[in-house]
Amino acid sequence: MEKIIGNAITKAIAELSKAVFSDCKKRLPEMISEYAELESGFRERNYQRWKDGFDLLQMLIVTSQETGEAINIAEREKAYRTQDWKLEALINIHARSVLVAREIFSLMKNGFPDGALGRWRTLHELSVIALFLSQHQKIVSRRYIAHRHIEAFKAAKQYREHQKRANLKAPRDKEFEEISQINDLVVAEFGKEIARDWGWAKPELKGSPNFSELEKSVRMDHWRPRYKWACAE
Repeated sequence: MEKIIGNAITKAIAELSKAVFSDCKKRLPEMISEYAELESGFRERNYQRWKDGFDLLQMLIVTSQETGEAINIAEREKAYRTQDWKLEALINIHARSVLVAREIFSLMKNGFPDGALGRWRTLHELSVIALFLSQHQKIVSRRYIAHRHIEAFKAAKQYREHQKRANLKAPRDKEFEEISQINDLVVAEFGKEIARDWGWAKPELKGSPNFSELEKSVRMDHWRPRYKWACAE
């Protein structure tokens, strides 16, 4: 009896789902137009309420972006030619930070403060890393840049491990071998520590490097409560 009832409920849910989907699809143009009008009205009211803050934030983002572009144009080629790893790393981090800041701005204007807080977490991480690199020798920035190959190898292995269940397209054997070889070269140059999470920060940090230790080293650990708050969102 329970099996019969269960099958009946499953069938009823499937039929109801099809009916709801069919109805929504018929009303799609009207639905999209209605919600577009509602969202437009909300964005306008939200902007008017927080106009001063939004305008100042956008000014800061645009100024930062234009400054970064000017430095990139003036110094990027020289940094590459002279192997100035610190400048190379900082230019890249700054570009990523501007992109994240623009995402934060867009989320806030569209009424997604929790999403904006989550992206602020990333911006904080980038800021801490940039400060850490700026306070140490160029070799630390070289390790930071090289660590990307470590992360690429880890990602490739994860893709291979989960490609069928996750319906992912994993790297081909030749591509995976190339990624693996570069990973081995990085480990050979910098030692096994580089293969660990935050391993690029050794030996400037004692013990096992982690983000919390980076925060402390650049005196940004007072942001830890807000960072944990952002992690919980």
